[in-house]
Amino acid sequence: GTTGSDHSLYAFYPNGTRKWRYISDGGVWATPAITEDGTIIFPTWDSYGTVHAVYPNGVVKWTYRDDYETQSLSSPAIGSDGTIYFGSDDYPNYNIYAINANGTLRWKYSTEYITNGAPAIGSDGTIYIGSSDHHLYAMNPNGTVRWRFDAGSYIKGAATIISDGTIYVPAFNGY
Repeated sequence: GTTGSDHSLYAFYPNGTRKWRYISDGGVWATPAITEDGTIIFPTWDSYGTVHAVYPNGVVKWTYRDDYETQSLSSPAIGSDGTIYFGSDDYPNYNIYAINANGTLRWKYSTEYITNGAPAIGSDGTIYIGSSDHHLYAMNPNGTVRWRFDAGSYIKGAATIISDGTIYVPAFNGY
């Protein structure tokens, strides 16, 4: 479980008792992602922002902070190779990030505005993420843009891919 106001990530047993509490450096607003080995990945939102990787026992594994702000409301997605993808709200440096499984930067791509929807990853490894700059980005795993689509309005929600490969993304213009 998460809560933004006390800067904490909580783990609970199925019976409702608290297992542990991890106190971070900022508000926790995004849904955490879990890697294959059980590591919990989540970004925080404060004046700088940090991405945290926490072992299943609540102990920090690593943290990542860019030279600029990496504050994020974007829930991360984990690629098949362990790469962590997420968007950022870090004015004036709006980025899509790819972080290696060890907490180092793989690449970042600058968008024109906030990117806080959760990314979706296609079966071929393409990363799909919407931005408030009105675009749905299809990113190659190496950080280059495969294509982008102008939705004509803010995209703030998560991208979703169904079994036939169709990508859905919500836009503020009602489409």
